[in-house]
Amino acid sequence: MRGGTATRSADTSGAAGGTGPGAASGHRELRIGVSGHIGLAAGSDRLVRLALRAALREVHRQAGRRPIHGLTCLAEGADQLFAEEIVAVGATFDVVLPAPDYRSRCIRPVRRPAFDDLLALARSVSYAGTVSGSRTYAEAGRLILDRCDLLFAVWDGTEGGVGGTAEMVAEANRRGITVRVIWPPGAARR
Repeated sequence: MRGGTATRSADTSGAAGGTGPGAASGHRELRIGVSGHIGLAAGSDRLVRLALRAALREVHRQAGRRPIHGLTCLAEGADQLFAEEIVAVGATFDVVLPAPDYRSRCIRPVRRPAFDDLLALARSVSYAGTVSGSRTYAEAGRLILDRCDLLFAVWDGTEGGVGGTAEMVAEANRRGITVRVIWPPGAARR
């Protein structure tokens, strides 16, 4: 799956909501986690935003009266677009940050106001560790998977580093969590 492919759904455990932890534990809300690329090429933000909006609307419709709730690490790129679209459909979200220093170490100064605005809208904020790094990025991803019923992967299908989207998708598949891959035609990474 490389850039230029259509938005697609790779459901690995049945219908939206799947057989993930939330389904088994009977949570009332449908919890949607996100993992995705940080460095989206110029113009790709708009494409990804529209694809996320369409996917969220579809899931919201399928959920019926069950409210939806997002889970994000609030990284630049796909995670922040997801949080913005969750708010746009009238849903809530929680943030799992790798560590308290994540904003200063990983969010570019130009993106910090948007990060701060979204963080202020979060229902809750938790931390995977004490210092940001590959180990806490991976742990934050595992915590998202621990809490979600469905994972939106804004992903071009390429392998990445520790705690990256490819690793999150593989772990979600191992756990039986439904994965919906979102990579609209024309989207590209920087």
